[in-house]
Amino acid sequence: MVERWLAEISGAPATKAHARAVFGMVFRHAIRYEYTFINPIASVRQTRKRMFTPVMLELTEICDLLRELWTHPEPCFTLVFTAVVTGLRRGELIGLKWSDIDFEKKQINIVRCWVNKIVGEPKTNESGRQLLKPES
Repeated sequence: MVERWLAEISGAPATKAHARAVFGMVFRHAIRYEYTFINPIASVRQTRKRMFTPVMLELTEICDLLRELWTHPEPCFTLVFTAVVTGLRRGELIGLKWSDIDFEKKQINIVRCWVNKIVGEPKTNESGRQLLKPES
């Protein structure tokens, strides 16, 4: 039943795998405190595989895109240029504030992200990070 439920809910495979892991943890604690003696989630299979392969643009395609955006009003060009040179996720880009950028240290601090019109913490612990300008 759990596998069927996971297949029916919306979300990425990794999100579904995370939900399964939470259920598993709850049952492991229940076993530890002797509320139950079996963990029915242990036999539930859930993949973390991506639903699709991300499309990577070639350098010429990036140049063409930026050239086209150059003629459009801001913030289109700046947003796409920042994404290209930093590799930030969409939500991380939209969540940026000027106070997150330290121009003296040449550093961007990722401290929030914007998803579904909600500002929150970055997607993972590793997402909350500092991007530094590489040494020349």
